[in-house]
Parts: sequence; structure tokens; C-alpha cells
Amino acid sequence: MSRKPIIAANWKMHKGPAGAVEFIEEFDNLIGDSSPVDIVLAPAFVSLPASKQALVNSELVQLASQNCHFEAQGAFTGEISIGMLQEIGVDYVIIGHSERRSIFGEDDSLINQKARALHAASVKPIVCIGETLDEQGRSSIIFKSIVFENIPNSRIFNIINTIFDIINIFDILSTVGLIRLKMLIMLKMMLIVLL
Repeated sequence: MSRKPIIAANWKMHKGPAGAVEFIEEFDNLIGDSSPVDIVLAPAFVSLPASKQALVNSELVQLASQNCHFEAQGAFTGEISIGMLQEIGVDYVIIGHSERRSIFGEDDSLINQKARALHAASVKPIVCIGETLDEQGRSSIIFKSIVFENIPNSRIFNIINTIFDIINIFDILSTVGLIRLKMLIMLKMMLIVLL
């Protein structure tokens, strides 16, 4: 099974709708008609509709949300449902980012609920796997815990629809970052054998 690598750009809390459209127009001109990688842009929530409109003719760039709620609706102030994101036309949703974990207290159990809801809605999750500086040196334990806690129903066939992205709160090129990258490559190789 061969798959193009994916590069996802999380814009975090930067660029409103006008700035997002301006960037996308410039970016689209730069990448031309082909790319060796799949490109995913994740603007802020407020910029998603304008970004989708700016990407309407793009065959190379897809759209991601930076987060979602696992419930379809309800009294969840400031949250956004998967259905709302589907109406906009997002292709991916980032879940489990280290900032969501460390600042907002999201844990593996909550990320698992989001992953299950995304799979049920046929929206592709980007599950972030990382560790804090305090957790360095326990990479394999953390990696196994996060991966198996976040795989919906622990079914191997669901993994293929999940993109595991390594997001660190420190430099990805650190020794620990490279160890996690090797583990990710090993996991992808295992999936190819299993599937």
C-alpha cells in the first residue's frame, strides 16, 4: 500500500478570514499543479469557511479543523461539532494536540471519544502524539498508551483512516523526537503488513 506523505500546517490562533484567503491565494500560486506530498491547511475556526471557498478549485490542498467536539450538538459553549465542520467541507480534524492536552486538560479518553465520533462521521482525524519535557525518556510507553487509547474500538482496520502526527512541545529534531519518528514509521510498516 503506497501513500503520499502528508504535510499539515496548523495555523493555531493566527490569520482571520481575510488573512487566510490572502495566504491561500499566494500559496496556491507557489505550489503550482503538482506536489510530492498531500497538503493540509488548518486555519482558525473563524477562517474555515473563507478558506474552503478559497480552496474550491484546488486539487492539491485540503482543509482541516484544529479541533472538534465528539457530541453532535448540545450546551458546549465555544465548541464546534463534526457536523458543523462537515457543512463547511473540512477533510481532516486535528485532535489531541499537546496544547489541547496541556492547557485545556484533554486526556486520552476524551481524544478517543473524538476519534470514534470522527470515524463514525467518515471524517479523517489527525491524532497528535507527543510528550512533555517531563515525560522524555518514556517515549515508547507514552506512544503505546496514546496509540492504543485513541484507536476507536481498538480495531486495526480503523488505523488506516487515522493519520498519526507527531506534535511535540519541543524541537522535533531532538533525540526523543527522532525516536518517536522511528516508532511512527515502524507502526506504519506494521499496518502495511497487517492490512
